[in-house]
Order: sequence, then C-alpha cells, then structure tokens
Amino acid sequence: MSFRRYGGTDYASANNIIKNFVTTTSNLLVTSQVGEPNSKIKVESELDVINNVNIANNLDVSGNSWVGGNFDVSGNELIAGNVLIYGNLVIDGTISVGGFTGSVLGGATGPQGQTGMTGTQGPQGQTGMTGAQGPTGTNGTNGTNGPTGSTGPTGTFASGSDATFTNLYVTNNLTGGTGTFNYLSAITVTTTSDYRIKKNVIPLNETYTTVSLNPVSYLNTKVNKNEFGLIAHEVQEKYPELVTGEKDGLDLQTLNYIGLIPILINENKMFQKRIEKLEEEIVELKRITLSLS
Repeated sequence: MSFRRYGGTDYASANNIIKNFVTTTSNLLVTSQVGEPNSKIKVESELDVINNVNIANNLDVSGNSWVGGNFDVSGNELIAGNVLIYGNLVIDGTISVGGFTGSVLGGATGPQGQTGMTGTQGPQGQTGMTGAQGPTGTNGTNGTNGPTGSTGPTGTFASGSDATFTNLYVTNNLTGGTGTFNYLSAITVTTTSDYRIKKNVIPLNETYTTVSLNPVSYLNTKVNKNEFGLIAHEVQEKYPELVTGEKDGLDLQTLNYIGLIPILINENKMFQKRIEKLEEEIVELKRITLSLS
C-alpha cells in the first residue's frame, strides 16, 4: 500500500516503510483510520517535518528527527539518532533516543545539569539595624601622672569653734575658738586682749612668780621631737587657770604658755625693783666707806 494512495507522507497506514529521507511542509498525521488498523509510519532514514506531527500509535525513526511544530505521539517513540523539536513534545508511552529508554509522562526526573556561570554581583543592600552594645571591656592601665600645676591662691580660714589638726600652717589670718594642733606654724600669733572683754581686772602681786615651776626637756611622742617645756599637771597645782583637763583624764591636758607671759613680766618687774633697791644700798655703802677713810 503506497503513500500516494493515501496522500503520501501526509497520511500513512500501517506497515509502511520509508527508506529515504522524508520531508513534508504539511502536518504529518498517522491514525488507525488510515490504511490498516494500528497504523504506523517507519522511517529508516531521517524524518523532517516543518509543521506538527501527530501519530496515534508508534513512531520508529532510524535516523534523526526534526520537527518545527509540536510533536504528539500516542504510542511509543523509537529514534536511533538525534531529536530536534521547536514546539511541544507529548508522548503517552515511552521514548527511546540514542539508546536511552524511559517514561516521559510521570517518569523520573533526569540528573541535574551543570551549574551555570555565576552572574555579576548585584548592588549592595541597605545597612541593617545596629546590634546591641557588647559588654564593657576591662580597664586599661593607668597612665603616668602629669606635671603638678601651679599653686592657687591661699584661701582664708573660716571662723569656727573647736577644731583638731595634725599640722596646721597658717599664712593669712586664723580666727576661731579653741583648737588642738600637733604642730602649728604661723608668722605671727595674736590673741584677743581687748579691755571690753575683761572684767574684775586685778594687778598681779608678788605671789605670781615662776620660781615654783619646773622647766624640763623631753621627747614629744606625738611629733617624735625633743622639746623644752613644763608638765601640765605640775603647772596646774600653781596656776590652774592656765591648764585644761585633769591628770590621767580621758583627754590630754593642755597648757596656755602665753598665759605665763604676764607672770614672767610681773616677776621681771619685781626683780627690777630689787635691783634698783640693791643699787641704792650699794651707793649708800660706798658713801659711808668714803666718809670713814
């Protein structure tokens, strides 16, 4: 049964074999209604179709197959060479190309192809939000001390009541109540002596002398220094007005050395009177001696 009888390659029936190269610009349609039942087309060379291929049963091509449109085969497809299809490929059965046979519809996915070349890097994205602050690091070592600055102006010493100091250096005025100092250095020391604060003023008599006082030298354990002075409780026996505190009391006793100055002045005046009297007596004795010679 020839192809020409049924329209050449446009309509083919079963058991038709084409041994040469087949080219058609129309649709290639092979169905069981053309020629004999279970119609098929077998091309022992190459199959070249410009438009669509629609085969209701099997397709067997010994060479290459080139289809410009859609390729629709209801049965199996066996192609010994290459397959080039520009349209869609729909096969209900199996496909065998170049020795590989497998199911097309619902078959296993083939191996993944090689990864293509990496494209160019896209633009940099926006900067993200700042993260939380980390823990504070350990402190570094202290640096060297800088040079000492110039000395500022000397401030005034405020008036107040009792105060206790280890060492007190005064360059301006110091005004206050009572104070306790281990060491006091001042250019001038003055005490208030205004008559307006003094009542019951009585001149010192001959009983106010320093004869009974016992000057000593000693080591001051507070400042670890040898000094000259008096023992407070001994002075207290003669002049209690010049001593504060009690012997072996809770607080250390203090002695008003400045208060001894009036007593020394009074004693000096008494000595002066005695000297003057002795001088008068000497003069008188000389006069008598001269008169007897």
